[in-house]
Formats: sequence, structure tokens, C-alpha cells
Amino acid sequence: RDSLDDFVGVESDDLGHVVLPLVLPGASIGSKATLGIRPEHLIHTDPLLSDSFDVHLKGKAVVVERLGHKTEIMFETASGANLSAIVDGDDPIHPGDEMSFGFDATRCHLFGPDGDAAQRSRDKMSQKAAGAT
Repeated sequence: RDSLDDFVGVESDDLGHVVLPLVLPGASIGSKATLGIRPEHLIHTDPLLSDSFDVHLKGKAVVVERLGHKTEIMFETASGANLSAIVDGDDPIHPGDEMSFGFDATRCHLFGPDGDAAQRSRDKMSQKAAGAT
């Protein structure tokens, strides 16, 4: 059973408002937090097609490093945040390309103003693992 205590809302210029299945004890409205996502969990998406990702992010490729079976991309978001993503080595990306990424909200990490990591909501994680919505 879900409760409001099983989720935290996050708002940023790059993400808009998203709800994450995390618990951040001691947080209140307006608290500063840092959202983290591993580069391999950012999936390059087509902005014209619908997809099943919980969270979307856009940016411009700054550095593209082809490593054979994978390509590492350093990109900059509209707010100036610098992020990296790892995509398929055959993905035809070039510096200066506008890109869209999606990721599953259960894959991100959230750190409160004190640096402590948010806890994962066990109910949401088990539902996601079981394929339930």
C-alpha cells in the first residue's frame, strides 16, 4: 500500500517536477537535494516517440568518445549541468547534437542537504521488480 511517505517530489529546471519512490527523512518543501543517475542508466531516446521512462532529460552533446561497443557522451543541460551517459557504440551522435534521455525513477539516487542518501521505498521497488504498476 502506498502512502505519501513512500515518495519524494523533486523539481528542477531540467527535469520539471517528478515523483520518486524514495524516502528522504527530515526533508521539507524547498529543501535542497542532489539527484544522481549512473551514466549507464540514462537511455538515449527519440523525443518524437513515446516511451515508458518515468523521467526525461534533454541536453546538448559536448564530448563524444567512441569506445568500440559503447560510446560515452558528456552533455550539458539547459541549466548548465554537465552529465555523462553511456550509449550503444553504434549510436550516431556528434558533438553539438541535441539529445533526449529517459531513465527509470527507481534507478536514481537522491542526497539531502546533509549528504545522506535517500532510502528506497521498498514497496515501489518490489512492485517494479515484479512488473506491477
